[in-house]
Amino acid sequence: MIESTVLINQYYENGDERAILMIMDLYYDALTQYGLKHLSDMQIVEDCIQEVLIDLWSKRKKLAPIHNFKSYLFVSVRHRILKKARQVKKEQYNQTYLGVEGDMTSFEFSYEDKIIQQQKDEETRKRLHQALCKLTSKQREVIYLRFYQQLDYESITKNLGIKNQSTKNLLSEALKSLRKNFIFCVFGIFLFIF
Repeated sequence: MIESTVLINQYYENGDERAILMIMDLYYDALTQYGLKHLSDMQIVEDCIQEVLIDLWSKRKKLAPIHNFKSYLFVSVRHRILKKARQVKKEQYNQTYLGVEGDMTSFEFSYEDKIIQQQKDEETRKRLHQALCKLTSKQREVIYLRFYQQLDYESITKNLGIKNQSTKNLLSEALKSLRKNFIFCVFGIFLFIF
């Protein structure tokens, strides 16, 4: 990965188109997933990502040197999507939201043991979903960026446009809340089973 980022920087600075191809290979899927956290319309999210990539390439001579492409892309995509979301809202589509989506899938099993296990798993997912819903949208976003996208505090800070200490505080509060709410739920399930 480090070798890839070094190559991207070299190619980008030299105007070599391989830079944009490598960026797409490395970050496109993660940017798409991140974008869908902000806006549920896949087409708009993909359009925003493509616009950011086009701007990145076409304005490369005007932009300040980019030291961390991943962070730059996440910040740019977030801003572009939020701008689009405001436009969509003005157009009364009401397709925008920030939050955790529940993915409750129904299961059919023929064996009682599998059914019981699935019920336990479903209950755990439901409790985790409830614990996540108790977080603010910023706390959910910090959790996502830190643990799913593995961004460092500095990148998260730039992405959210807040101070470094605020980022640490948000993450700390989010983790405390998750621990408190989720462990309580799991403990409740444990007592219920036994």
